[in-house]
Amino acid sequence: MQTFALRYSSTTGAASISQAWVWFNATFANPANSCMVYYERSTNELLLLNDAGTTWAAGVPGAAGTLQNNQCAIALANSGVGLSGNTLTLSLAMTFTASFAGGKNIYMYGAAGAVASGWQDQGDWIVP
Repeated sequence: MQTFALRYSSTTGAASISQAWVWFNATFANPANSCMVYYERSTNELLLLNDAGTTWAAGVPGAAGTLQNNQCAIALANSGVGLSGNTLTLSLAMTFTASFAGGKNIYMYGAAGAVASGWQDQGDWIVP
C-alpha cells in the first residue's frame, strides 16, 4: 500500500475548495481502465471511476471499506482529508493491480466554486 498526500491550494482558503481530483494514467486520454478519483467536500465523499469510465463508486474517507476497480483500490479507513490555511491535503491509501503496472502520470485538478485549475501533470509514479 502506498499513501499519496496530494495538496490543493486556493488563495481564498482551503475551505473554498469544493473538489479535488487525481488521475493515475499513462496518458491524458480516455479515463476508462485507469484510476481516476475525486473528493467532493460538500458530501465528504471519495469517488472512484469504474473500469468502463461511466459510473462512480463512493465512500467516506476514514470509514471502513474499500473502493476499487480493476486498476486500483483505496483503503478508506487509511485515507483522509485535512484543511490548513489555503491548503487541502487529500491522503489516499492506495494499492494498484499487477495489470496496471508501469509508468503512470499523476494528473491533478482542483475546483473552488466557478474557478478551476484545469488538469495539471503533477508527477510520475511507477506502479510495481
